[in-house]
Amino acid sequence: MKKANFILPGMYEHAALNLSFLQLMKENPEWFYDNVQVSSVYGNFQFCIFDGGRIFSEYRHTTREEMQDIVKAYNNLGVSVRLVFTNPVIKPEHFKNRFCQAVLECCHNSMNEIVVNDEKLEQYLRENYPLFQYISSTTKCLSKPEEFQEELNKDYKMICLDYNLNKNWKMLNNIDKNIRNKCEFLSNAICPPGCPNRKEHYRLNGLYALNYGRNFATQGCPIRFNTLHPEQCNSSNNITPQEIFEAYLPKGFVNFKLEGRTLGVFENLANYVKYMVKPEYQYFVMSVLINEAAQKKVYNNDRVVINPQEIS
Repeated sequence: MKKANFILPGMYEHAALNLSFLQLMKENPEWFYDNVQVSSVYGNFQFCIFDGGRIFSEYRHTTREEMQDIVKAYNNLGVSVRLVFTNPVIKPEHFKNRFCQAVLECCHNSMNEIVVNDEKLEQYLRENYPLFQYISSTTKCLSKPEEFQEELNKDYKMICLDYNLNKNWKMLNNIDKNIRNKCEFLSNAICPPGCPNRKEHYRLNGLYALNYGRNFATQGCPIRFNTLHPEQCNSSNNITPQEIFEAYLPKGFVNFKLEGRTLGVFENLANYVKYMVKPEYQYFVMSVLINEAAQKKVYNNDRVVINPQEIS
């Protein structure tokens, strides 16, 4: 039986939620759909200038020991840590940034992955950190079918589609069945279909990350809804759980990424439940995790919080 591999957001920001959810999944598999599993969790440790795709209004300090503990916790549950290194404005002079090097050293094993979109940074990483598996990023915005087909022939574990191609079945049906497991679908994208500003937003977000938010304003974005709003859920970009099970899995498409690095904890939990938990257990699973959060305060982050604008 083919299983849907889900890739969860907030490797660091939502580590407590993710680890609690994964532990619940391990201990009570009967609450979850039989044909789902979590293969990896993506994100970054903040202050990593290689980061891209999203920006954060706050930054949280972490230590090498904490990074090691988080990576070990995920790996011990059989889940890969996927670092997002998709800053499109990074330069070779940034490659040896000390904090980025520390992140790489903490994660460098054959189980973990890196998402890339810059050729020079990718070459540097492959030469110096050969144990990682590499993922081609959706931030490349390869919106033409022929561009994606060409990317599939390259040496990547997976290629995340531009979400505008999610339902281009003419293209999808022409993909060799032997490499369909290299395709990854961003299933709940919040960006509107055909957004003309998307690539520019990624560039501006990269500048923001490179400067830790100092004296830099990003372009306004017309996003109206969060990922749970009915109009957003039914966007032509997005893939429902029913479509995953009835249309994509039977054709050999098995990898589905959930957006949510900058979403709230409980919005992400609602998305996890929607895609992976059987209907009769959905409210119960949410109740279990919410009660755990209340009793143990596991979703509270007690690290020092810094506004990027205040960094000297």
